[in-house]
Amino acid sequence: MTNILGFNKSELIGQNVNKLMPKVYGDYHDKFINNYFETSQDKVIGLDRIVYPQNKQGYLVPCTLLIKVLPNLDEGIQFVSFLKDLKVANKNLKTQHQLINKSKEIECNDEDDEKVF
Repeated sequence: MTNILGFNKSELIGQNVNKLMPKVYGDYHDKFINNYFETSQDKVIGLDRIVYPQNKQGYLVPCTLLIKVLPNLDEGIQFVSFLKDLKVANKNLKTQHQLINKSKEIECNDEDDEKVF
């Protein structure tokens, strides 16, 4: 969270996750959680999706979010989330595509060279 949203761990422990959401989403979040506990319907759990959490300065940051449920006999149900900065992920994906395209260009050039001889 420090790298992506600028919060220190100590600023988030014990806080409601709504702190990381725009108010319009935060207002509904507790309803979604209560609905999950009442119905056990996991509409978003286990799905990788795009979200826009707020950083410490209040700006929205495009990210991917994956939520997992960890049942624990001692502590009850725990939710674990995996947040990735979408800009970084897109940059890495773009670099991968560039490397693949470069590799294809080299393969094509090698084939052309073989035809000349």
